[in-house]
Amino acid sequence: MPDIIQQIREALAAGENADILHTLLPELLKSADDGKIVELPCKVGDTVYHIDTGNHIWEFIIVEIHGATAEVESKDSLKAKASFDVLDMPKPRLFFTREAAEKALGERDNS
Repeated sequence: MPDIIQQIREALAAGENADILHTLLPELLKSADDGKIVELPCKVGDTVYHIDTGNHIWEFIIVEIHGATAEVESKDSLKAKASFDVLDMPKPRLFFTREAAEKALGERDNS
C-alpha cells in the first residue's frame, strides 16, 4: 500500500495527473474497498497518554508511525522512548486524551 501512495505523490509532483486518475487511483480505491486501508486514530505530533504499572499517567508525543506502531517520546525532561500498537484492543495501553487515561485509571482502581 505505501508503494501506491508514493507512486501517486511522485506522479503528482511530476505533473502526471492523468496517469494517476487512470492507473493508480483505481488500485488505491480497490484497496480501500477490500478493507486493506486502516485509518489510524492519531498522527505524528499528537499527544498521547500511557498508564504504567505503577498507575502513573505518562504524556508522550508521537514522533513516528510504522504501520500501526507509534514510536513515542515522553514530553518531560527524561525524553523516555517507547513503542505502542495504536490499534491495541480490547485493553488499550495508549489513550488519546488525558480524560480517557484518567477514566481507565479510575476503572483499574475500582476493580
